Amino acid sequence: MNLSELAWGFIGLLLTVMVLSYLIGDNFFFRLAAYIFVGLTAGYVAVLLINEILWPRLIQPLITGPRHSLIWMVIPLILVLLLFLGQIRRFSG
Repeated sequence: MNLSELAWGFIGLLLTVMVLSYLIGDNFFFRLAAYIFVGLTAGYVAVLLINEILWPRLIQPLITGPRHSLIWMVIPLILVLLLFLGQIRRFSG
């Protein structure tokens, strides 16, 4: 067993104890472990989405694809941008 396996094993043990501390009541350690798990999951999903869907199916065809199929790639890109723009709150002056 090398040092890396030992360190990750200790981190896993620590997170397991932090999650099981919920049995004695909702406390800081349980909430910290929950935040860590949610953050790691959100980061993993974001990287997976970029590497497996957005880059090979949207960005690469826009860069290297033939000109006649470019219009079919621009339409989803515009729709995604409209979705993001719809999430921006309007400032009332």
